[in-house]
Amino acid sequence: MKDYGVETRVEHYCCVVDLFGRAGRLAEAENFIFTSGFKNNPIMWRALLSACKVYKDAVAGNRAAMKVMELEPQESASYVLLHNIYADAAVEPLAATASVRELMQQRGVKKEPGLSWI
Repeated sequence: MKDYGVETRVEHYCCVVDLFGRAGRLAEAENFIFTSGFKNNPIMWRALLSACKVYKDAVAGNRAAMKVMELEPQESASYVLLHNIYADAAVEPLAATASVRELMQQRGVKKEPGLSWI
């Protein structure tokens, strides 16, 4: 604000989380979310969750997914991302992916089928 006259908004903070995530700095991204003042913004948590998928971090991915699911319990994308993180993990992937599917079923979350126009 002082240098350029631009007031920071939640979109700016989401971009920072995304940049930390793309750089593999997942712990810093999570800490940034907590200190940003927008810790209840699902977009920020989903950006972290996506980065956890790329870097196969099931522990941080689980924390991010649980937060997104708390904020948007009917949004299927978070469940799918967590399912894919577990599927890529080396530790008990079948039990973990089954637990995500069961959670979706309990909450009545339906994944929309993918489609392509190509």
